[in-house]
Amino acid sequence: MSKEESSPMSTESAASGLSKATLQTFANKTDEPSNILKADEYTKGLNQEHIKKLTQEAYKRFIDYTNAELKLTVDDCQLLEEMNKATKEKYTQINQMTQHLTKEMSKLQKSYNEFNHFIQQVEDIHEKSVQMERTAKALDEYSQYLEAKLVNLRPTTSTATSSPRKR
Repeated sequence: MSKEESSPMSTESAASGLSKATLQTFANKTDEPSNILKADEYTKGLNQEHIKKLTQEAYKRFIDYTNAELKLTVDDCQLLEEMNKATKEKYTQINQMTQHLTKEMSKLQKSYNEFNHFIQQVEDIHEKSVQMERTAKALDEYSQYLEAKLVNLRPTTSTATSSPRKR
């Protein structure tokens, strides 16, 4: 008997139907140290390390991008807050100005109502003066008419009256 045939492993493997070549390959793999990688496994590990580094870099960039977006959002919110404050101040000023103008308009309306009687009297006097001017103008025209008529009548009457006196 050979050494392989007499070993207990060979009898078990023969019983299980495994070939000697399969058992030899298994024995060779178990004898190798576990930290030695074959070429395919090495490139696979490098790829995994490379992927891990890329993933970490992408994650870092994503964090940086998210932080930048959040900072911009915070800056925008602060700007809006400042704009709201400025708008509020402006509307407060406009409101105060409107209240002041309302008070002044009320005073003016009250003054107008107080002077309305006097204004009406002035308008009445103006209308009467315009009527007096028209009447004066009409009287002037009529007096000029009468004077012109009187002048036209005098020469005929003065000749008639002057002749008897000379006689």
